[in-house]
Amino acid sequence: MPIEIIGLPTGAAHAVADGPQVSVARTDTTVAQDETGKSSASDTVTLSEMAQQLQKVEKLLATQPVVDTQRTESIRNALRHGEYEFDAQRVAEKFSEFEAKLRR
Repeated sequence: MPIEIIGLPTGAAHAVADGPQVSVARTDTTVAQDETGKSSASDTVTLSEMAQQLQKVEKLLATQPVVDTQRTESIRNALRHGEYEFDAQRVAEKFSEFEAKLRR
């Protein structure tokens, strides 16, 4: 049950009742910061080994085409001419594997 505080707007009463509030103060910029537009402090970010590997993979994938147009065209031609052969058992197995992964 929220505590009613008299004299505060409705939103402020909820803020007080919801929990502790944090106030953040900011100091004025220095003359050097105003002139250069740069902060006097520097931040450093270090990526984990996993993040670095993911970044490399992302860059590699970005260079790959979305669709292998040559393979797509060869399959399209084989279908047109009735020459495309597939293993129904293999297709069923792959489809089952795909569905199993979706259920996880």
